[in-house]
Amino acid sequence: MRFRKLSVFVSALCMMCAVAPVSGNYPPEQSAVVANAGDTYENLIYTKNADSIEISGHAEDIRGELVIPAEIDGLPVTDIKASAFFECSGLTSVVIPDSVTSIGNSAFSRCFNLASVRIGNGMTAIGEYAFGNCTALTSVNIPDGVASIGYSAFYCCSGLTSVSIPDSVTSIGESAFEYCSGLTNIRFGRGVTDIRSSAFYGCSGLTGIVIPKSVTSIGSYAFAGCSRLISVTIRNAECRINDNPETISDTAVIYGYENSTAKTYADKYSREFVSVDGVLQSGDVNGDNEIDIRDVIMINQAIFGKVTLTDEQSKAADINGNGMPDAEDSLSVLKYIVKIIDTLN
Repeated sequence: MRFRKLSVFVSALCMMCAVAPVSGNYPPEQSAVVANAGDTYENLIYTKNADSIEISGHAEDIRGELVIPAEIDGLPVTDIKASAFFECSGLTSVVIPDSVTSIGNSAFSRCFNLASVRIGNGMTAIGEYAFGNCTALTSVNIPDGVASIGYSAFYCCSGLTSVSIPDSVTSIGESAFEYCSGLTNIRFGRGVTDIRSSAFYGCSGLTGIVIPKSVTSIGSYAFAGCSRLISVTIRNAECRINDNPETISDTAVIYGYENSTAKTYADKYSREFVSVDGVLQSGDVNGDNEIDIRDVIMINQAIFGKVTLTDEQSKAADINGNGMPDAEDSLSVLKYIVKIIDTLN
């Protein structure tokens, strides 16, 4: 792990990373136009396998929107290979079909004007630096089916403001969202178990994070350099938190259970700690540390007088803040469950 200093100016570093990679694993400089590397279909260079097509590059400069075809020559397009669109600075948006299952290392890295990426529902793997240094990227969906987010996959995507991690993702890779300085909201899926080293390092736009019960491990520097972070809630009392004072930014108050690793960490490094024993998170009306359809049912039962909520349950159900659970609260929780909205206020 390289040496870190929290006093580094994040914005300056993001400008630097646009011209120079941090890791020695970064691919070498290469031309934005690849030629004579295989068969060509509408400016895309591809390799034909027995039952699939792999996109490996492009024959001419690409500008504007890129729509990857679902099939070529009657075969499904399943892979976008490493560095296929590296440094395509003219790209502004990309649409990837459901047939594609993997995006290779650095496939769209350093596409500095790429603002929008639509990933199909067949995706299972997003490679290292896949969108690294795409500083204009403001919108990307990570579909259910992706098991892990690779090393530095969205490194220095400073335009991203919100990220929703699907339930299928179990691991958020090292430096996956490092220096995403515009990121203000993260929604973790219920399948995430591992947040690796520096995953959100330098995300200076973050102010509050709720880490779900499913997370069993938080790596070193995972939330370091998050200079505006004021609260981190850790729902798993036994979550392994890397024993490093910079794992969690020292600007944050740590919320957790009284007998927990969160409290042990806070006490060791003289951080302010607030117990959440008996306190339900917004939307978790039944108190099982999950927000799901059972909470919607319980709100509806309370509305029709079928159940009586405790004071804490009523607070968790009162999403709109009008002092009582109602149909609007029920609808908000349902929208959150199906990912129409990313947060419950």
